[in-house]
Amino acid sequence: MILVVASLVTVSLTFVYSMSSGIANKYALLGNGHLAVEGKVPVMEGIQAQEVLYCTALMYGQVETQTVAVKGIKEGYFTEERLKEITLKKEELASSLPSVMISQSLAKKLDLRLGDKTMLLIIHEGTFKPVLCVVGSLYDSGYKELDDSLVFFPYDQLRRFDFPMRTELILAGKDIEKVKTQLKEQGYNVSAWYDQNRDMYDNLMTSQNAVVGVFLVVALLCAFFVSEFASSLINDHRKEISTLKLLGAPDEKIIKGYLLSIVLVTMSAVVFGTALGLLLTKLFHPVLLFLQKQDISALSYYLLTFDLVVPFRPLSLVLLFLFALSVLSTLISLRSVKKIPVLQQAQF
Repeated sequence: MILVVASLVTVSLTFVYSMSSGIANKYALLGNGHLAVEGKVPVMEGIQAQEVLYCTALMYGQVETQTVAVKGIKEGYFTEERLKEITLKKEELASSLPSVMISQSLAKKLDLRLGDKTMLLIIHEGTFKPVLCVVGSLYDSGYKELDDSLVFFPYDQLRRFDFPMRTELILAGKDIEKVKTQLKEQGYNVSAWYDQNRDMYDNLMTSQNAVVGVFLVVALLCAFFVSEFASSLINDHRKEISTLKLLGAPDEKIIKGYLLSIVLVTMSAVVFGTALGLLLTKLFHPVLLFLQKQDISALSYYLLTFDLVVPFRPLSLVLLFLFALSVLSTLISLRSVKKIPVLQQAQF
């Protein structure tokens, strides 16, 4: 039972935390940066900075329109780190029209292909500015919730509408809150990616906490079964325990011996269950890739392509809670050793 629970805990927590981390990376690297600052900021060591423009527009397809967030980017915006988050199809076009980059899911929804012309109706100061452009690139981040609304557009073409410029900061291994506080103290208007996507961030945190909470309850139930196992063990060895008492063994020493045996079994089950869970998680990854290629509508709003991240802190919390409860319930059950009389079974 403990081995199975430990395996399920490892698989479930790794899956949920890996998916959450993958979604966070998509929003940070493609959406708003880890931090978005109004205006231009000075060069900061170890932090990537790109100047971008944002606006909202209606994009016209063959049969329908879609409200999209348009992001004006400069040449070189798609660094190696960002390119790891997407698959990209690009076509060299002999056209004087500005080239727009849209997602494959949005292109499918609007019935657009590489080289097709489309219209962006940009919303600017309460008016609509039509811009004729051509689909020059198609990307796919693997997360439909983001792809369906994010469009990339040439920075210079968007700048003529006089949208306020922002600077996106990519903090590789840096403390987001620390840098955010420093910039605010310098007078900058700055927000983190989770400030601009609060609903998404809250959903991710709720999912993580819910999974941890569920398995804490499962650990409590599992401890009950360990307690039952300890009680059965004592009942099956009543004759041996009675004989040990007859030979002068104190109750504490008998309890200690049985407790050590159950603790070793429990610890082994936790260790092997965790190892099995990690193995299953690695084997599960190709299955997710296969499911993504099947284009199943029920999974369209889930991220299925992400790097596996083992959440050591919550995983350790749940497994330690499971182990501690199992030991505690075992100790309570082993108290029945004191109730076994010396001569009750020694007469056999």
